[in-house]
Formats: sequence, structure tokens, C-alpha cells
Amino acid sequence: MRDLHFIIDGQKLSKNGDFSNIVRKTKGYLKCCFSFIGDDWKGHKVVAVFENSDSKEFAVSINTDKTCMVPDEVTDGSYFKIKMIGVNDKRRILTNKILISQEG
Repeated sequence: MRDLHFIIDGQKLSKNGDFSNIVRKTKGYLKCCFSFIGDDWKGHKVVAVFENSDSKEFAVSINTDKTCMVPDEVTDGSYFKIKMIGVNDKRRILTNKILISQEG
């Protein structure tokens, strides 16, 4: 399994570490690991929203260990995108969307 690390600081989502040599059509192998800076996201239900190269979106709930698997539906193209959404009773937080390139 390959871990892809991200940092969420307020509404800014950014990559953290090596994102090279991700090969498309990989299934059940890529795991996202999230680090949250500050308290903005505490008490929120958090989902990662993945977008494939056909602009179809797939929401995946974040586990209690702040990880989730990359859905197989987004790994066939030359890239996929990811953004985060956090929701509680009082507010909804969104991040920017970032692109993850895939080779092969």
C-alpha cells in the first residue's frame, strides 16, 4: 500500500511528500493520510471528494485515524483531483481542489 500525505490548514489542502510515480489503473493500493493544522476541523464530519478525469465526483468518509482509500473509480485517467469537506451543525468548511498526476 502506498500512502499519500496531505496537510489541511484551514481551507488550504496541500500535498506533503513524494507524489511522483503514481501509476494509473492502480486499484485498492493508494491510501490518503491527512494531517489537520489547528482546531478548525474538530467536531466536523469530514469527507474527501475525489474527481476523475471525466469530472465525476466520489465522496469518501475519513476514518478515525484520518485516512481513506483512493476510490478505484478515479485511478484510470492521467490524473485525479481531491478536495475536503467538513460539516457540523453550525458550519460547512471546504478546501481548494488539488490535482494528483498519474503515469502509465
